[in-house]
Amino acid sequence: MRKFLFICLLSLCLSVPGFVLSQPSDCLDITVPPTADLPAGLQFPAVASNLPLDVTFATQQTVENDQKAFDLFSWASFIALNWPADPNGQPLAGKISDHPEAPRVWETYIASSQVFKKGGAAPDPWRGESSITKRMVPNAKPGQKVLFSINKNVLSDILQAGFGPGKFPPITDVNGMYAFYEIHMNKTEYDYIVANTLYNKEGQSAFLQLPKTVDFPRGSASGNKPGSIEVKAVWKQLGQGEDQSKYYTVMAIRIDPVTQQPSAQPLPFGLVGLHIVTRTEKAPQWIWSTFEHVENAPDVGETALKNHYNFNDPTKTQPATGFNFQPPNTNPVPNPTTPTQITRVLNNALLNAPWTKALNAKMQENLANTVWANYRLVTTQWPSPSGQFIPCHVTNTVAETYIQANAFSGSCMRCHNVALTSGLKSNQQPGSANFSYLLQMAQPHTGH
Repeated sequence: MRKFLFICLLSLCLSVPGFVLSQPSDCLDITVPPTADLPAGLQFPAVASNLPLDVTFATQQTVENDQKAFDLFSWASFIALNWPADPNGQPLAGKISDHPEAPRVWETYIASSQVFKKGGAAPDPWRGESSITKRMVPNAKPGQKVLFSINKNVLSDILQAGFGPGKFPPITDVNGMYAFYEIHMNKTEYDYIVANTLYNKEGQSAFLQLPKTVDFPRGSASGNKPGSIEVKAVWKQLGQGEDQSKYYTVMAIRIDPVTQQPSAQPLPFGLVGLHIVTRTEKAPQWIWSTFEHVENAPDVGETALKNHYNFNDPTKTQPATGFNFQPPNTNPVPNPTTPTQITRVLNNALLNAPWTKALNAKMQENLANTVWANYRLVTTQWPSPSGQFIPCHVTNTVAETYIQANAFSGSCMRCHNVALTSGLKSNQQPGSANFSYLLQMAQPHTGH
């Protein structure tokens, strides 16, 4: 059982230097930026393919030290999941910069669109070719990445995160082109969903009416077993004159959101955002790690602007709300269209804290001369032993653009805490989805 130097009663929480209990009382905010020092018992992660199974805490546990421990876990996860992999998902020998044409470990995980299918059909086999890819691009080579928009009742890969599927509009980059999204899950989570028939509404209802509660497997370092992992990636189409060497770049078939036709040939897409969500024994409410490309967008009010951003034109008005333009979330419009013009309005204090800046600088130095030096941790959200989430607000500018300024929904854990199943319990109410909105994508079973 983890022990903190504070007791989570309101009067005592308010007295902890640097931390105040926010309203509502489901979270604890960090008001004094963490210092740059590395606490005893912690170490910077090596640039290695070993995926951490759970967090390691400092010798002395405080809220600040635990934030640092979870941030180190985030960076270790980011490196391991972005390691080049063989077709079976095993990390390849060598350095992270070797095998540039190989998929990353997380890219070998199954896509959520292969699990939650139209008509509640059974998921694609693990390591099997995507049935959706085969349908949309029949002549695609095995392993060809296809970025697409499909019926939003299953999964809409150009719509952003929110309280329900397809709630928020897509975003457009400085070239007026849509960003694309994809979600993958590891085999631990996939096996749990398949074993319990949670991939369609009837299967979920039968599970809930046993009665059972959704409880995704947890990672354990002592048991040497990985927990459930979900990864959400954000991709930007790289235009003429954009330096591909600054991005982890893939050649992907783009399904036009308007015509639903595939591009004639693969196009270059650069990774601009990555959410990593991991369930462990020490963090049963999951660990919420979020990374961005360093050139995505400036902080709101920032004066020393760069010459180039992925989602912000420094010569244009800098919006205080985090964005200037929302494309419609009903019918997609032809690209290019008006750029969204994004600024960061949340996490600025943590992102610019001495600790986060020092950690990112250290890891970028360790990753020098690789594309991965162009990415940074925004922050990590994590649960206290009582279930409060720390810090109160976490958003990624390219994954939750439109909820940055919302004090309630601008938080991974608060948003996902209300995730519900598609299936119904005996009282005809949905059940808890254990922080995963993916289960809400399950459709009624209409096949045989």
